[in-house]
Amino acid sequence: MLIRAAVLIAASSLAHAETAGYRSPDGTLYPARPGVVAVLPGGARVSGEALGVGSWTLISVPGGAGDTALAGFVHAGVDYAAPVFTGLDGGPVVPTRDVLVGLDPSAAGRAALAASIDAEARGLGLRADVSAPWAAFDLYRVRTDASRGDDVLTLATRIAALPGVKFAEPDMLFTGRSSLIPNDPLFSTVWGIRNTGQSGGLPDADMDGDEAWDTTIGDASILTVVIDVGVQQDHPDINQVAGFDATGQGTGGDPGNACDNHGTAVAGCVSAKINNALGTVGIAPGTRIASARTFISNLSCNGSWSSSASWTVSSINFATLIGARVTNNSNYYGFSSSSIESAYATTKAAGMVHFASAGNDGVSSSTYPASLPTVNSIGAINRYGGKASFSNYGADIFVTAPGQDVLTTDRTGSDGWVAGDYVSASGTSFASPYTAGVAALVLSVNPSLSAAEVEDILASTADDYGVTGRDNTFGWGVVNARAAVDAARCEVDLAAPFGLLDLADIVAFVTLFGQNDPRVDFAPPAGVFDLADIIAFATGFQSGCP
Repeated sequence: MLIRAAVLIAASSLAHAETAGYRSPDGTLYPARPGVVAVLPGGARVSGEALGVGSWTLISVPGGAGDTALAGFVHAGVDYAAPVFTGLDGGPVVPTRDVLVGLDPSAAGRAALAASIDAEARGLGLRADVSAPWAAFDLYRVRTDASRGDDVLTLATRIAALPGVKFAEPDMLFTGRSSLIPNDPLFSTVWGIRNTGQSGGLPDADMDGDEAWDTTIGDASILTVVIDVGVQQDHPDINQVAGFDATGQGTGGDPGNACDNHGTAVAGCVSAKINNALGTVGIAPGTRIASARTFISNLSCNGSWSSSASWTVSSINFATLIGARVTNNSNYYGFSSSSIESAYATTKAAGMVHFASAGNDGVSSSTYPASLPTVNSIGAINRYGGKASFSNYGADIFVTAPGQDVLTTDRTGSDGWVAGDYVSASGTSFASPYTAGVAALVLSVNPSLSAAEVEDILASTADDYGVTGRDNTFGWGVVNARAAVDAARCEVDLAAPFGLLDLADIVAFVTLFGQNDPRVDFAPPAGVFDLADIIAFATGFQSGCP
């Protein structure tokens, strides 16, 4: 007969839990998360992080005061308060009121065992109801009326020591990550988001987009303006809002002639819809794009277009008016303009992040406007993890992204590049919106970030494909959506390098706190900067980031 203690912490002592943790019957140690408790509010009013399951709420408390905190919450009228442990995915693990009990199949006297469990519960001042919903597995459930999670942990330990018990463990509330594979029928060919080696490619030479989607597919409030020849406004597979025509032709953001095809393909890289059983998917499918038709294609359909400087300025102004946080310009200007440069610089200072394609000439410089200091120049990689042969490179390159053989949206029906609704295309034109889409995901989880902070996150979390550090081939590396989103989620990670909590974050907190900056208003009441915010920062810093 196997008898195994289910918990590592001492009876009724969360203080011990804060220096130890919970060890499950299979031997896995889940470290304690000091300074955090989970509560079921009941009749009490509480403020904290909702877990999304029922009314469970995570609340920060001073580190080392866990046992006192549990008692305090119960006294204040919450139904139940429990210590919090750290799961294998970095998420919270919380003991509920129930205990799951596995019996040795050869054990006899189940009625006597139920009586023993009841006696152990009564010894802790609890009532216990033993039921057998999974008797076929020799698995039983003990429901209690506990108001404190440490009592449940103690009860599990005592039940585990009873004769005939194989194991006992609290019925833990926990988080995890799914491996989202959308039902869009062409997704399997979208190697830039999930590279499984399709067509001989290098597995994982991608943006880890599907892993980022386990956290967010993007927020509809985050808008990316596509500065191009127009985007088909009624395309069934593009998530978008009403567009704008800066050319004066009155298309409302739609293409204006048979050769205005480029913008629709660019837009799909950002926000082609997910899980609609249709076509492909963009890297930030829950966000939306807005078309700013800024160019009029040459009717020879050779890829050239006509425009004026004021049209670009008007398009950037449109982005400001609709509250866009990101712009993408996958074009090569034959002209530079102080007005355009000013518009880009002013809006970046106000929080807008700008991206543009580096160019497809295979030379060591970026085309305009990617060459502007306030615009991020994006190079392209192929499915094998190397620089795409056509991609420009050099000192201007910020990061790189998939840009060769990209499956994306085309204008529908007989319009567009091909006689279908989707097209495979190559160019830094598609690496740039992919990167813009990752920026949109970052802002979806942390919209308070400045443009510079978004850029720092993208740079510090990129996969370093070249020599160590920044290089002229890949820039800071290949953009990584999963890592960027995880870095943006960590509120106490206030300074570069993102993903690492260090002295720079402490200095940033002190500076921002002194400025009453809302980014460090971590604890209620909102708008008040006091000791509670300092404690919350210290707790988060000690706990680490996802």
